Amino acid sequence: MDRHQARRAATVSLLAAGLTGDALDYGCGWGDLTARLAPQFQQIRGVDADPERVAFAAAEHAPVSFAPCRPDGLDLPAASVDVVFSTVVLHFVPDADAYLAECRRVTRPTGSLVIMIQNPDSFWMRLRGALGRPVDGPGWGGRSRKDLLAMLARHGFVAEREAGFYDPPFDRLRTPGDALLGVLNGIGHLLRLDGFWSYVGYRCRRAG
Repeated sequence: MDRHQARRAATVSLLAAGLTGDALDYGCGWGDLTARLAPQFQQIRGVDADPERVAFAAAEHAPVSFAPCRPDGLDLPAASVDVVFSTVVLHFVPDADAYLAECRRVTRPTGSLVIMIQNPDSFWMRLRGALGRPVDGPGWGGRSRKDLLAMLARHGFVAEREAGFYDPPFDRLRTPGDALLGVLNGIGHLLRLDGFWSYVGYRCRRAG
């Protein structure tokens, strides 16, 4: 596990503290987070639209359950899980609203959503703007954390806890901009400047 993965896993675990029951990792990728979370839950399954990643996860993290899912939804009953995890998935789905609607559909009325995205308020986004480069919104279409919270609210989720992390500085040095970003991320991490995290996550309860 590299430094980025370690910080990501620690942040997701912080947001998930105290949650129990049946969980779903919706967009599990290579399965490392699913496996890390498995001891906390009665049952957890990881699903992903990429069959290659699902096959790797199933072989690497047995006996944790992994299965492929459709790009546009889940073949799971309504109100069938207590917790849905979504870790940097919203940027890559074909329809973010449909994805969040599925998260709500399969979550029990007393359940939770733990979601993480690339922070649209990060130093990286601000640095691009300062350098005169276009700052494209992430795939889900929002341009701020407030946009994400509003989107979650439209789909019946209320954020209860926020956490995030900075990319480890100087892991990728290809341009002078990378070096400057590394300095900013290092300072932000040391001074705990929460608003500029590279990634931000929320623990949400299903409302009603």
